[in-house]
Amino acid sequence: MKQCLLVDPSGELQDMVAQSLSGMAPGLHCDVLRQPGAGDVRKRYDVVLLDMRPYVDFNEAFRRVLRDVGQACVIGFVEPREPVDRVLALEMGADAIIVPPFGPQEIAARVRALLRRQTEAEAAMSLPQGRLDCHARTLTLPGQAAATLADSEARLLQLLLEP
Repeated sequence: MKQCLLVDPSGELQDMVAQSLSGMAPGLHCDVLRQPGAGDVRKRYDVVLLDMRPYVDFNEAFRRVLRDVGQACVIGFVEPREPVDRVLALEMGADAIIVPPFGPQEIAARVRALLRRQTEAEAAMSLPQGRLDCHARTLTLPGQAAATLADSEARLLQLLLEP
């Protein structure tokens, strides 16, 4: 099951995000926090939606969220005040930026795109002694040609190797 975190200090986005994600992916769960760093966000999230619009200086809030969520993809909502705000958010680690006006369809499309890229990246696993590509169903060991695996073999190896 994919995990989503919405950090929504003003509470303005909660309904729109719920609407945009409702039919998007079965099993997609979204937690909501009002403030960055509030509560236990140590669980693994796949996508974090961070509303940076209420902050005049969003640097500290953004750093707290990134510290807490680790490798999750981050979508930042920023005001269209200055282009430098969007650039700064991307430089700090956001994977995508959404600027008003926006609607549920844009939120859903951005989340789908990030989850798709994340799934593709997870499909290939580096091993201490080789590489497993679950989409191509190949196992490559040093000094050997890639071995083609049956679907069940690739799935079993993936399950055994997942952290």
